[in-house]
Amino acid sequence: MTDETNEQPEVNMETLFQDEVINAEQVNQTIRDSGAPAGTYQSDPDEYPLNAYPKERELKDVEGAVIGKRRSIDIVGLFSMKDTRTRIRFTISPDYGKRKVYEGDQWTGEYLDKPDSQSKLYAQSVKAYEATVKEMPKSIPALVEFLTSTPFRVRTMVGRDGEPVVLAVSPAGRGR
Repeated sequence: MTDETNEQPEVNMETLFQDEVINAEQVNQTIRDSGAPAGTYQSDPDEYPLNAYPKERELKDVEGAVIGKRRSIDIVGLFSMKDTRTRIRFTISPDYGKRKVYEGDQWTGEYLDKPDSQSKLYAQSVKAYEATVKEMPKSIPALVEFLTSTPFRVRTMVGRDGEPVVLAVSPAGRGR
């Protein structure tokens, strides 16, 4: 019997991955597949407090010139759906904005005669408050206090980056 040694060729970065090219589509699909599933999530502020961050953002035209400002509030926290818990961030704005028209990822400079996401989610948040408290909020701080201290639901889809994108806000206990 001969004594053979099972020598492996030396493995290094150059020999192992010499002709490897990063597949951006595969990377993006992996990120999307690893994110939280789309669905209806509910906040539970008693167990997982939500935070609200007021912002004032610049509005720009298609060339990038500043044409104004827009106030908004980022709502951030943990939401649950069945056995899934995930961090969700969405933005509401009391300053009405129209939905922008895009070709691919490029804004055309045009608008649709429909509200943008921040305006729509703001209006839905007001309606969730009204359905829960049985009156309209007296102020924006009262609405924000409601969103950070009272359970409500968000319906989501999975965004291009794998993160949840909020499509709708509704009172807790409605829907499925």
